Amino acid sequence: MANFAAVNKAIKNSFPTLDIQAVRCKGYVYFDGDDGFDKFKSIYSHPTSTRTETMIRLCLNEISRVIEDETTT
Repeated sequence: MANFAAVNKAIKNSFPTLDIQAVRCKGYVYFDGDDGFDKFKSIYSHPTSTRTETMIRLCLNEISRVIEDETTT
């Protein structure tokens, strides 16, 4: 089961100037916070069967993808 305290700590460590939190739901994870809500796609992965390391990677990849797109347009 993904530990969301660890997931959100990794997000904060990787993007310290952004207000983004990953929120666990049934069958997916969405992003909340001043910089996260309605900006990032939800991750469709069952949080209770996804390892913490995998969820961290998925979340950081999605955040990085959006930030990279914003800086190149």
